[in-house]
Amino acid sequence: MLGDHIKKTQRPSFNSLYDDVTGLPNFFLFEDRVQVAVSLENSKESSRDLSMILVAAVNIDNLDVFRKMHIEEMVIKKAANNLVL
Repeated sequence: MLGDHIKKTQRPSFNSLYDDVTGLPNFFLFEDRVQVAVSLENSKESSRDLSMILVAAVNIDNLDVFRKMHIEEMVIKKAANNLVL
C-alpha cells in the first residue's frame, strides 16, 4: 500500500503535458507521440510508403556542477531552446 502511495505522488500530472522548466513535452506526451508515430508507420500497407522515425536524447554532462553553481535551470532552458530551434 505504501508503495502505491509513493508512486502516485511521484508521478507528474497528466494535465501538465509540458515540462515547466523547458517547455518541451513531458515524458508521457513524448511517449504517446512516439507510440502514435510507430503505430501509424506499422499500419501502412506498403513498405514503399514507410517513413523514418527519429528519437533524440540529450545528456548534459556535469549537470551536478551546474547545480552547485545554482545555474542548472538556466542551462537546461538554454539546451531546450536550442533543441526547439
